[in-house]
Amino acid sequence: MKRKTGFTLIELLIVVVIIAILAAIAVPNLLEAQTRSKISRVMADQRGVVVALEAYRVDQNAYPRADENGITIFPKVQRLRPLTTPIAYLTIVPPDIFSAKTDPAEKVMTYLDNKGYWESNWYALDRPDVAGLRIKFFLNGSEGWLLMSYGPSRQRSDLTDGLDWNDSYDATNGTCSLGMIIKPGP
Repeated sequence: MKRKTGFTLIELLIVVVIIAILAAIAVPNLLEAQTRSKISRVMADQRGVVVALEAYRVDQNAYPRADENGITIFPKVQRLRPLTTPIAYLTIVPPDIFSAKTDPAEKVMTYLDNKGYWESNWYALDRPDVAGLRIKFFLNGSEGWLLMSYGPSRQRSDLTDGLDWNDSYDATNGTCSLGMIIKPGP
């Protein structure tokens, strides 16, 4: 008698279950790695904008304004347009990959300068959390700026929604922690 060799149905099912368990472990780690890479990209984009802002400041003796005649510039991409033309400190204004906006002109990092938008809209507010903003971001009246990305939670921290600007994104709280990726300067 010749004996037939092969795998039994039970052996095949065990292998399929093991592969499914390994996949269940690997997929969340892969998604987490994608989020971490997006965060790294936003931070790298912010560093690129910072270099462009400082080069612009050296040439123009001022940072680009986020307002015109006391009115905030919309769409947001126009706020950083001086960095792209007529002198190309940046080739393009980098997008905010965490923004839920669909309009490319609004899907960019928020740029604010403390000589325009901040003075006209936030200095007038009499709230304790604004006092912390003055110390941290207004740089005691010296010229400065703020770059903000929505962050992986895709929720905007705002003075009006009960969140504090100090609740910026922190990787130690996990990649989906609440808060924006904030870069104050200089």
